[in-house]
Amino acid sequence: MKTYSNSETKNSNQSLSYVVIAICSLVILALAVILGVALANPTSVPPVVETPDGGELEEPSVNTGNTAIEFVMPVDGATVIREASLEKLVYMPSLNMWRTHNGVDISASENAPVKSIANGKISKVEQTTLEGVVVTVAHENGLVSVYKSLASASVKEGDEVSAGAQIGVAGTMLTESSDGVHLHLEMLENGKLVNPLSYLEIESNK
Repeated sequence: MKTYSNSETKNSNQSLSYVVIAICSLVILALAVILGVALANPTSVPPVVETPDGGELEEPSVNTGNTAIEFVMPVDGATVIREASLEKLVYMPSLNMWRTHNGVDISASENAPVKSIANGKISKVEQTTLEGVVVTVAHENGLVSVYKSLASASVKEGDEVSAGAQIGVAGTMLTESSDGVHLHLEMLENGKLVNPLSYLEIESNK
């Protein structure tokens, strides 16, 4: 009858332990590889939420892009009498000098209603000596419109206005007195002057 010594049994148990440890290590390594691949390549399926009746709905998408702005004319039946010249010097008769013209001059009758060209918030209302009453409106997407040569304003700082809402009436300004009654409109985008005619389609009679 064959017998085994205790040392032989111990060696056998140690070998079995090594095999088990090796197998466990391989399983853990495989799981780590699978998890890494899954994290590096997420699926494009949108998350779902349960409805009260137990069904599933896709999570609604969120539009993070800029909202399109709809513009309207600041004065009814208006035409352009002087275009903007943001970089080139032009002769200004009222000042008898050459300078840039930072906005567009729009024809208007005396006390004609002047309207906000888009939805926005009144950020400033000023009474100035050279440019008449000046109203500034902040819009979305970093746009700002500035209405100069107003005779009076019908809004105050902090007011919310919609496109086409009256903000004042047309008047004159000393620096452009040769133009008579009109609206001087300037626009800025992210703090930089831009040509209002890039946003508004106004007929020109200059």
